[in-house]
Amino acid sequence: MLAICLGYATVCLLRTRQRATEAYELVFGILGAVALLASLCLVDQKFDRYLLPAIPWMAFSAALALPAQGAGAAVLRWSIIFSGAFLVAMAAYSIVNQHNHMAEKRVWVTAINDLVDQGVPRETIDATWIFNGADLYDRFGSDQGRGWYRSRTYAVTTWPMNGWTLLRRYTVPRWPIWGATGPDVLVHGPKSAEEP
Repeated sequence: MLAICLGYATVCLLRTRQRATEAYELVFGILGAVALLASLCLVDQKFDRYLLPAIPWMAFSAALALPAQGAGAAVLRWSIIFSGAFLVAMAAYSIVNQHNHMAEKRVWVTAINDLVDQGVPRETIDATWIFNGADLYDRFGSDQGRGWYRSRTYAVTTWPMNGWTLLRRYTVPRWPIWGATGPDVLVHGPKSAEEP
């Protein structure tokens, strides 16, 4: 709905030019949204929730620049098409991103299960808080530091670890976003470790 209002305000402003300050209000709000969205270039993983800070800026633009009276059915039709395209693109991004997130987690679980199936005790695998925390947190460690593994003999990550031996690489079947496919899931062991 917000995108429809913003699209409608933009088209009406461009067609009618009711007052000079409307252009400044609309440009100010859009530049605020674009500045926040441009910061997405600085992060490796882009989640749909990162788009949320731009919404108040778009609402600000729509509230200040929306004309008091309609500019006709053609203008409304084009604003709905523009807004619909924006919402479809955002929904598609969210679906692809969620698919990739779940695909990575499935591969991560497969890597952990493969280690366990090969006889590696679960409490010797550091698979991060997400995969160890629910089952193993607070069973190991001391009062100074609680952990989610007894010994960090093996690690499952998406990043290379210095001083560890890469035992196996699992490719994640992601759908590419902007040409990027993301990292593989890696199973690490100590330098002297062989494949379990």
